[in-house]
This record gives sequence, C-alpha cells and structure tokens, in this order.
Amino acid sequence: MTVYHADFAAARLLQLLLLCMALLVCIAAAYFFRSYPLVLLICNASAVAISLLGCIGFPLYIRSLRCIISSSQITVRHGIFLRREQSVLLRSIQFVRIIHGPFDGAWGLNFIVLHVYGGMLGIAFLSHRDRMALTEFLRQKGVFHAP
Repeated sequence: MTVYHADFAAARLLQLLLLCMALLVCIAAAYFFRSYPLVLLICNASAVAISLLGCIGFPLYIRSLRCIISSSQITVRHGIFLRREQSVLLRSIQFVRIIHGPFDGAWGLNFIVLHVYGGMLGIAFLSHRDRMALTEFLRQKGVFHAP
C-alpha cells in the first residue's frame, strides 16, 4: 500500500494568487466606488474575509488530501470538516488523463483524472515525483494512458 500526499507548494501558490486578487479588488473598489463609501467598505471587507478564509482553508484542505494505492484499488480521501472518500478498482479504469503545466515540478500542480465506468476520480495537487510514480504504477497494471 502506497500513500501519496498533496504537494504543499500548491497551497502556497494558491494563497499568493488569492492575496493578489484580493489586493486588486481593493484597488479597483477604491478607484470605481470612491463616491460610495458603503459599497467601498463592503467590497474591501469581502476581499479581506475571502483572503483570510483562503489562507486558512487552502492549507487545511491540502493537508487532508491523500491518495492511497493498493494492488487492486485507488482511494482518494479529502475534506476539512466533512471527509469524503472515493475508491476505484483498477480493473474498472478505462483511461487516465494527466494534467500538468510548465511549472509542475516547482508548484505541485499535477492532476490525474481516472475515467471509470460511469464517472471520474480526480487526484489533485501531486508533486512531479508522485505523478510520475503513480503513472508508472498504472502503466504496470495495464491501464491505458491517454495524453
């Protein structure tokens, strides 16, 4: 049994992007709603609340995300308050879609989508090393890979 955890660098990147967007919303609200102080206050308070929620929520979610692989099935567990667990038998996987970008090694933005009979199972925020190991495991088990 192998356990893969989500790469925490993805949480840092998402936090940084969220804080930049909150700053842009505050600047845009100050520019466009200068003459409406109540609307300006509501926009700024919403941006600060969302960025604080993201700075706490993203790391908790990333820490709870794990993929457990046995010889016959793949299980993905995640959730902060409500835990969710999805399992897929290896023999029911039709094909695999791998999603990665140019900076996948540095930021942990690797995703594997397992297409099964009647649905999909996503494995999110994997490191480059974990993505390669999981892909090699699936190839050894005879699962068809579609780019």
